Amino acid sequence: MENAPKDNPDLCEWTAPYQSIEDIGTIFIYLRYDGKRICFWKGPITQFTDPNAKLKWIDFEPDLAIGKVKEHYRAGTVGIRISIHDVTANGPADWSKSAFWGKKLQKRASCFKIRIFCWQARDLPAADESGASDPFL
Repeated sequence: MENAPKDNPDLCEWTAPYQSIEDIGTIFIYLRYDGKRICFWKGPITQFTDPNAKLKWIDFEPDLAIGKVKEHYRAGTVGIRISIHDVTANGPADWSKSAFWGKKLQKRASCFKIRIFCWQARDLPAADESGASDPFL
């Protein structure tokens, strides 16, 4: 990865002279396995400009060129909290002084009880590998 420090090759900082954060446009977040980018998410950088970012759930897409994950539903979902700071507009950021970023995220969301009434369903995956058990909903 370009501009990556030798002790952390997955970290990258850009120092290009962008006029504004919107000039960057689209960002990519990768899920890596065995050194390869097997799944990705792409979206506009403007979704991550809040300095007090909330937890955001993103759905990955499989990288079909790699072929490690073949079905879209197996690519995964991950919860992230990212804030991209525009140094040109706002000056340098000192995240260590932010009370917000010092807080840890909850490991699990609050528990809720959900009742579902299923009227019809088809092609549901079986609850076991033999296919003899009841399917999952």
